[in-house]
Amino acid sequence: MTAAKKIRLLVVEDDRKTVVLYRRYLSEDVFDIDYANGGETAIAAYEREKPDIVMLDLSLPGPDGVEVLRHIRQTRSDLATTVIVATAMHRDELRKQCEEHIVQGYLIKPFDLKTINNVILELHGYKGMELDLDYDQKDAERLRLLIAEDDKKLAAIYNKFLPKDVFKVRIEQDGREALTAYHSWKPDIVILDLLMPNMSGLEFLEEIREQAGDFYLTIIVASGERKAEVVKQCAKFDIQGYLLKPLDVQSLAQTILTHHKRHQLDLAKKGWGTNW
Repeated sequence: MTAAKKIRLLVVEDDRKTVVLYRRYLSEDVFDIDYANGGETAIAAYEREKPDIVMLDLSLPGPDGVEVLRHIRQTRSDLATTVIVATAMHRDELRKQCEEHIVQGYLIKPFDLKTINNVILELHGYKGMELDLDYDQKDAERLRLLIAEDDKKLAAIYNKFLPKDVFKVRIEQDGREALTAYHSWKPDIVILDLLMPNMSGLEFLEEIREQAGDFYLTIIVASGERKAEVVKQCAKFDIQGYLLKPLDVQSLAQTILTHHKRHQLDLAKKGWGTNW
């Protein structure tokens, strides 16, 4: 999508796990995104931001989603804003109630988040538009792999032995820059060294798991540190693997894929897969 101005999107969702998924899959290249986690904050954000699109959960603390919808359509007489309901509530009468207030879409969770950008744009009226998104159709079959490693020789080995038809690799040699890349690039997997300049591997883990609340990301530590207490510290942050250096480069790709696949299966068992 080529446009000078981003589309203003207000996401109203009180479930933290769902917000993490939205942050991972919604395109910040296309949308200027604001989040609200309750009915009152949603109405305040709507008044303040004047969004083009509202993605609205119905089960909210304070005024519920229907009340938020009523505020937009009746109190403000706003029929121009696109409202897309995204809910796990299947009741026909509730759907009918929303449709009476005019909504452009009613999505039942779980839905496929990998196509969510195109779905929102089509419901907004951009039907048939092909998104030129870095992580969209072009790279759909490749996994985004962020490597946080300050050793240039090891970085070169990663580049040489990781198959480019399987992984789209980005290497950062600074912990703080790796965190910035995580937020902007939205990787599927992170290979993490523990001894990094400006931000250690453990500090990175804390930022991802505790501050961002992201337990969907596959994180594999690759370190020369063999102390049991260090491994235990990493394990507290729900890492998917701990690889000791020097690495077996011949089996590295398969090892990464195995850890990632196991993580995806674990998430699916908990109902937290990419379809929710």
